[in-house]
Amino acid sequence: MAKAKDYDYSFSPSKLNKLECPRCFYDENKLDIAHPRGNFPGLPGGVDRVMKLTRDADRSRLPANMQRVDDGRRFHGDVAGIEKLRNWASGLQAKLTIKDKRVRVIGAFDDIVAEADGTYSPYDDKTKGDLPKDDGAKYYQLQLDVYDLLLKENGLTPSGKAYINYHYPMVALGDDIVFGHVLYTLTTDSNRAIATLGKAIDILEGKRPPSNPKCEHCQFTGKHYALFVEEHKKLRELELSLALKA
Repeated sequence: MAKAKDYDYSFSPSKLNKLECPRCFYDENKLDIAHPRGNFPGLPGGVDRVMKLTRDADRSRLPANMQRVDDGRRFHGDVAGIEKLRNWASGLQAKLTIKDKRVRVIGAFDDIVAEADGTYSPYDDKTKGDLPKDDGAKYYQLQLDVYDLLLKENGLTPSGKAYINYHYPMVALGDDIVFGHVLYTLTTDSNRAIATLGKAIDILEGKRPPSNPKCEHCQFTGKHYALFVEEHKKLRELELSLALKA
């Protein structure tokens, strides 16, 4: 017998990112109509894997673009511990009550930096095709705010900041590709994450949102649904016509 869930909704950063289109968010979480999963490039995952192996080889040593003389920072925990946190099934989670709903929040960390003052900061490696033009907050702020919330709810005092270390190809030397690295420090706020969770609940507890004219998926499915309805109508008319002639 399946164990009864002790929450009404379960959210992760990747699931909450769908909020950019309320219709798609509603369809995926209430109607189980998810976007098709396309092919994902393997290079970013390969770079991420190599960077994790490098950090895990000596977790007391920060990346070169983070190192300062005796500043007291280090990566949190040992390899076994951080491996658990990198998996959403065994990583940090929080149980909250928001808008009278029981909410589970889960997330998989790339890594966590233990600051010298006893606080903790999310750390994430990202791979780009070129030198980043900015810190990428418009893409990753929600993810980092949720991480801030997860740290707070699990007794790890968040520092209010997070690190994103971008890796991008610069030049080929023979058969070797040289990567550049640039580090950004972003602010994080668990209250922003809670506000986003409240927005998610409002959408899921309401009526199905209208099709979003700025969403390509909405426009594609809307167009093809209209064609399906038209073809179905023609088929029914043909069936009636044949029945009358019989």
